[in-house]
Amino acid sequence: MEGKQTFGCLLNGEVWVYTPRAFNANLSGNYSTFFNSLDILAKRTDPKDQGHTESYIRLDADFEQLGVYDFSEVSFFDQKYSNLWPMKKEFLLKEEPHFIEITHLDLEENIVSGLFQFTMLDTLFGDTLRFTEGRFDYDWAN
Repeated sequence: MEGKQTFGCLLNGEVWVYTPRAFNANLSGNYSTFFNSLDILAKRTDPKDQGHTESYIRLDADFEQLGVYDFSEVSFFDQKYSNLWPMKKEFLLKEEPHFIEITHLDLEENIVSGLFQFTMLDTLFGDTLRFTEGRFDYDWAN
């Protein structure tokens, strides 16, 4: 937990990872000590199609200490699934495990690390999207 600017998970068993220096990739976010709220956005391009398909995962959660929490907001966008709008929290399958676990929080060094998992239903195409083994290690000051 060093704030190494990493973010990734498995999406239906395939690796989905933010890759620094990739075309149009971005990892951004903030932790508000006033609201005790994390907002983290990982954006990537799909390496399988020379970077033409963009996707992102955004996680928002409210917390004050280490622990397991529900999302205050979660969204996913991928041109392969829906090029019209991002899927948001209302697309979560509530009966499936969904959480964000904060495993490291350093307010002096501006570092937050954790794990996440959730499942969404793409109502446009009927696809079930399982985000498992999610991890992040983020320095919100850099």
